Amino acid sequence: MLPALKSEGIKAVDSAIWIARPLDPAQVASLKTADVLGAWTEDGSDFRWGAFMYIDNVRNELNEYIEKCVK
Repeated sequence: MLPALKSEGIKAVDSAIWIARPLDPAQVASLKTADVLGAWTEDGSDFRWGAFMYIDNVRNELNEYIEKCVK
């Protein structure tokens, strides 16, 4: 959903990486129907770090949050 954009919108805090980027309308539509999100980071080497998150059980809450953000 979010292609690599150098370090724009990314902030490392302790052991967490916070990603804050605006989504375009197509990305928002995809997020509303997604079952799984994946987050992966890499530094240009051969290694990547990340995980998948199953979000189908929080879809209603996610959609409510998205609607509040759109207003």
